[in-house]
Amino acid sequence: MRRHSLLIFSFINFFGLIFIWLLQNFIGERTGLTALLTYFPQHGFGVLSIILLVCALYMRRIQILALNAASFLLFAFGLLGFQLPSLALGNQKTVRVMTYNVRGVFSSSDKIASDIRAQNPDVVCLQETSHGFGEAVAAHFSGWHSESAGDVTTFSRYPLLSSEVWPFKGTRRIVETRWQTPNGPLRVLNVHVSTSFRGDNHSRVKGRFDRYSRLINEARPAAMVRLQQIPYLEDASNETERKTEPTIMCGDFNTPPRGLFYKELKRNWHEAFAQSGFGIGATYPTHRPLLRIDYVWMKNGVQSKRTFVPDVNGSDHLPVVSDLVLQE
Repeated sequence: MRRHSLLIFSFINFFGLIFIWLLQNFIGERTGLTALLTYFPQHGFGVLSIILLVCALYMRRIQILALNAASFLLFAFGLLGFQLPSLALGNQKTVRVMTYNVRGVFSSSDKIASDIRAQNPDVVCLQETSHGFGEAVAAHFSGWHSESAGDVTTFSRYPLLSSEVWPFKGTRRIVETRWQTPNGPLRVLNVHVSTSFRGDNHSRVKGRFDRYSRLINEARPAAMVRLQQIPYLEDASNETERKTEPTIMCGDFNTPPRGLFYKELKRNWHEAFAQSGFGIGATYPTHRPLLRIDYVWMKNGVQSKRTFVPDVNGSDHLPVVSDLVLQE
């Protein structure tokens, strides 16, 4: 590749990545194409940057190398969602919270309980726990308190102060629990964001072509469904006399760390992995994690000292574990 061609391709790649980032974060779910672009795994967008980096290094073109290094950083942090820890919280006492979509009756309650016990959490939020599966998992933790509604279950080693069930658009519910931790009360919202209101989100699709066709056709409707649920999340958070207490919101949000849904949540919440995680934090699918769609969100003085994604295989999602520091 000649220097002139290398420079042209490098500029096209750099401004192309900027254009993609702008589409995802300012148009996002408003059109089918940009919704699909936003929710699709981003890894392929970095291939050209790597190739151009290698070419510039081989040709010893320092300025072009710097341009492609900037492109790769834009890809990694802007599109892929790579994170570096941003806080150093010292030796404060922490509350360990774990959120885990457990795929319900398709999983083993014994295996899920083993996955949980290995992380030694203080508070656990499970999603897809219908038909008594959440209670079956919680039963493995003697003396712990649990609350379930819809397809979410929350349980903890701490004393339960109160619980409430909030409506959620569609058939799901938001479970609010309040726990007396050694560092004071902690309010926990357990959430599973829908991608459809038609009941069965997992209906069978015949063939790869049909699967891709459905993905394209339903990209915008599914994305708009997510946006319609934000008012319910905000009501559960704010329409209560407990709205000023240290609060976290955990669950499967079915959305990557980009787009309008994620941007809207960031207006009032801090994401634990973005604050104290390292890497991409992908949680789905388990066998080849490509997307970060499971989160711990924080507000009212709660901060994260460390957040990570354990390598387990009890479900089709990986869990998220965060060590939280509560406001004194």
